[in-house]
Amino acid sequence: MSVVGRWESDNNIKLYIADGTNPIMTIRLDKVGQADIDDIKDITIQENWVLRPLKISISDVVGSLKPAKVQYAYTLYNEGTPTTKLSPLSRSLSLYDTSTKGYSTKEDIESNKAVEIEIPEDEHPELTRICIYRITYFQSGQTPLIHLFYDGERDLFSGIDMGNNEDSVQISQEELKAMISLGIIPKEIESKNDYLFAANIKDIQDTTNKQFKDIDCTA
Repeated sequence: MSVVGRWESDNNIKLYIADGTNPIMTIRLDKVGQADIDDIKDITIQENWVLRPLKISISDVVGSLKPAKVQYAYTLYNEGTPTTKLSPLSRSLSLYDTSTKGYSTKEDIESNKAVEIEIPEDEHPELTRICIYRITYFQSGQTPLIHLFYDGERDLFSGIDMGNNEDSVQISQEELKAMISLGIIPKEIESKNDYLFAANIKDIQDTTNKQFKDIDCTA
């Protein structure tokens, strides 16, 4: 068994586990570095849940998001318990610069847009906390920027991404893919230069699923 710990913020500490039997498993530690785990099934049961995608639309309020294409995804969890797999990505939205009325790929200006995000109300209500990820595509062929922009109680989420959350944390594309699992069953997992690497892969399930395809670097 191989375990890698990653500290992303004071409230976002994860353990990634590879055992050669299951897809990569993720445990979300609580604020004192503990997790309520008694058995392997406590880690794998939520991993197998399939979430519905978020519904998104352009908000009427003025925001600070950059002019680009964006998609969103989320995971659910309780304090000290494993997170679910990443949801399928939402549909993509193009954010337009209101001064030019056209699409722009400039990263140093704002679109004056915000995005409304609707979380499925009846999606595992026993899990009270949510992580919401924004995937931003500035130019065709570029690797997208991925941010964890909300991590907290589901009921306290405002429902709008204004683009100005100072607590937003940038994560790597590899980490986002690890949340999907991609069907790989590795025996070892390592971290180097803030990237996750899987090795001694025993089995590969279907990696052509829509979730993998939707992380599109050419968007």
